[in-house]
Amino acid sequence: MGRHIFGMKDGPEYLRMLYLEKQTGKSLINKSPKAGTLAAEAYFEQKLDHFDTSNTNTWKQVSNDALPFVAWAKKFGAIMFCLEHRFYGQSRPTPNQSVENLKYLSSRQALKDLEYFIESMNAKHNLKNPKWITFGGSYPGALSLWARQAYPKLIAGAVGSSAPVNAVVDFWAYLEVVENALRTHSNDCAENVRKGFEAIEDLLRSPQGRDKLSKIFVLKPTFSELGHLTYNDIQNFYSIIYGNFQYAVQYSEDNTVSTPFDHTSNNYTDMIDYLKVEEFGNTAEFDSSFRSWFWQKCTEFGYYQSTDGGPRGIFGSSSPLTIRINICNDAYGSAYNSESISKAVHNTQMHYGGSERYRGTNVVIPNGSIDPWHALGKYTSNHDSVVPFLINGTAHCADMYPPSDKDKPDLKRA
Repeated sequence: MGRHIFGMKDGPEYLRMLYLEKQTGKSLINKSPKAGTLAAEAYFEQKLDHFDTSNTNTWKQVSNDALPFVAWAKKFGAIMFCLEHRFYGQSRPTPNQSVENLKYLSSRQALKDLEYFIESMNAKHNLKNPKWITFGGSYPGALSLWARQAYPKLIAGAVGSSAPVNAVVDFWAYLEVVENALRTHSNDCAENVRKGFEAIEDLLRSPQGRDKLSKIFVLKPTFSELGHLTYNDIQNFYSIIYGNFQYAVQYSEDNTVSTPFDHTSNNYTDMIDYLKVEEFGNTAEFDSSFRSWFWQKCTEFGYYQSTDGGPRGIFGSSSPLTIRINICNDAYGSAYNSESISKAVHNTQMHYGGSERYRGTNVVIPNGSIDPWHALGKYTSNHDSVVPFLINGTAHCADMYPPSDKDKPDLKRA
């Protein structure tokens, strides 16, 4: 999701859990433990549009130092800043998240935010030849690497953990990694998942079968209560079910425990209504980052985790690309269709260069071997100062969590 430039969980599984929190009223996600806070939350006067010199509007961007990197900063005597990404958390450049206002939400604007912030801090604190190092995980990890590439004279180096530097519309490799992770744990487990999805496919064909699924998964509303089933209803149900496997693999061994929920939301229209809310908010009932992140997927990155490409796996054809395109169209308008999304994702890949044409130096790029996002990472290097490596047996952003005695040996070495 990219709430912080310097690191946070992200991904559609997280957003799906936020939606389930809304439906159940229970907290389903426990954030990683925080390090001791060394500085209070503050605000920075940020430009609204870095690419329109005639636009002089500004907004208050949140800066907060409460992250595990604080320990490193303290050890090396460094000043540490943490910027909250525009349109996430309390960093709200506009009165709401209308489509007109969301045009100011992009990775390119976020990188310009960082550039302007660094220049301002250099001037404010009279820093002479400072060595700025950026950190981030997941989407913020990609931002960290892209920042070093874009501003090599301003930023001395970068760490991008689990950074998806390749933008793709059809991210079919995600579920392939999920399947491989399950098979590594137990081939019988993976085959049972396959049989389960085949059984679901059969049950969905009849009213009696759908009633059985409604009871098994405690669906609210049940399939019969939905009335006339649409294509989107069926695919939304599938995404909820396989999403649990995605989340379990992506955040494997992240040292957190989630709270069980008592039913499964099963209404595509409700999900779209939730996604269409333009007001900002971050409560147990609502989190506006849901709309923010899907906007970036529809206008920059894609990252749609489908079963359309690659070999037919244990999830069958349960996750077609079309349902993701439909979500963009239903949530933001007819202009956001297959053609516009493909063009936007291509432009992003060309702009940043992807993994093959990345031009940054003095960067460290760790990935976890069972993290599904590692399929979009960078693993080759033509420069000694570009250091990509794979941490065996670890998942998403594993190197960013506070150390634990249960950490894998490779993670401890990393």
